[in-house]
Amino acid sequence: MLKTLLASAVLLMGSLNGYAATPKLPFIGERHYSFMGGSGTNEFIIIKKDGMAYYGGTGDVNIGGIRMIHRKAKFQNPSCYADGCYKYTATTVEMLDENKKPLYQCSESGIFLGESDDPEYQHRCIQKLEKP
Repeated sequence: MLKTLLASAVLLMGSLNGYAATPKLPFIGERHYSFMGGSGTNEFIIIKKDGMAYYGGTGDVNIGGIRMIHRKAKFQNPSCYADGCYKYTATTVEMLDENKKPLYQCSESGIFLGESDDPEYQHRCIQKLEKP
C-alpha cells in the first residue's frame, strides 16, 4: 500500500512539474508586427497548439518579397534570440532590453530608433499584433 501511494505521488509530481514548465500561450496562429516602419520590415510569429513557435520576417510583398523563418523553438515568454528579447500578449509585442526590462528607444508609435537623445524616441517599444 505504501509503495503504491509513493509511486502515485512521484507520478503526480512529475506530471505537475511537466505542466508547470509549459508556458501559457498568448495566442494560437500567426501574427505580424514591425518595429522598423517602412516597407519590407515586417516580422511575424506563428505559435502552434503544441507550443512550437516560428519566428520570421517578410520582404515587401508588393515587390515580390519573400517570407523567411529565422528561428523555430518552443515558445517562451519573453522570447530572446540574437536580435533581442520580445514579450508577447494576445494583442501586443514589446521589445525588451538584455535584462528583460521594457526598452525605451522608440517613438510614441513604437518605431525603433536605437540609442538616441531625441526625446521623441524615449517611449516603450510596443506594437500591436495583426492577423495576416
